[in-house]
Amino acid sequence: MTSLIAPGNMSSMPARKRRPLALIASNGLPPVAMAAARLGMKATRSSEISAEPANTASSSQSSVQAPTRPHIEMIPMISSTGKANAIIGQYLASKPFMQTPSALLVFTTLPNQDSARQLARQLVEARLAACVNVMSPCQSIYRWQGKLNEDGEIPVIIKTSVANYDRLEAFVRENHPYELPELVALNITHGLPGYLAWLTEETTEHT
Repeated sequence: MTSLIAPGNMSSMPARKRRPLALIASNGLPPVAMAAARLGMKATRSSEISAEPANTASSSQSSVQAPTRPHIEMIPMISSTGKANAIIGQYLASKPFMQTPSALLVFTTLPNQDSARQLARQLVEARLAACVNVMSPCQSIYRWQGKLNEDGEIPVIIKTSVANYDRLEAFVRENHPYELPELVALNITHGLPGYLAWLTEETTEHT
């Protein structure tokens, strides 16, 4: 059992000295976790709960025994900051909520609009990309072979599948006018399901 100070007796303590309550998001948390946060209770792991009630802070204060909940564990609330984050983090860590990414955003740059549009069409025609965005010109500042450069370039964003990346990389390296092209890929972890399904369909070879 865990010993608590009755909430009604806490108001006599100055607010600046009271232990702050943990702010816990109610969405999906166990009821015992929410109740513990509202009462300012120090939660302990179930294996550490003593069979004997703990001593109260003073003899004049009442003792309230919290009901035991088998198979429920809460981390100790040891500081006034990070309590809610610690509890929520522990809870979410045990709840997988994201599928393995299957789509990518791939970024590259080309020296002019003509070369960018040509590469974009080739990638879509070969089903190495579902869609390629040819962006407005930008200025790139970079160091190359020990010299500082500033050049106008065309950013290109390629939408493709994870399964196609190796083939796409080989194609870009072979057809890109630069000696060492920029080519970086980011996982798409969330998106409109219908759009991601279309992306996968358009980057799948049809026989």
